[in-house]
Amino acid sequence: MVPLEDGPHRLWESVSDLLSHREDYHAASQQGALQVAHHTPQAVAEAFLTAAGQGKL
Repeated sequence: MVPLEDGPHRLWESVSDLLSHREDYHAASQQGALQVAHHTPQAVAEAFLTAAGQGKL
């Protein structure tokens, strides 16, 4: 992760570094899918309803 206060130049450096390393890029792309896998439409709707005080579906 790149802290926002490091500015856009540091973000682009980090992205360029990641894209230049095939194995690291592949690992990061696979991890992203795992991090959002539990965000199914039903899970998101239930979280919203719970936060709004409406309970589960």
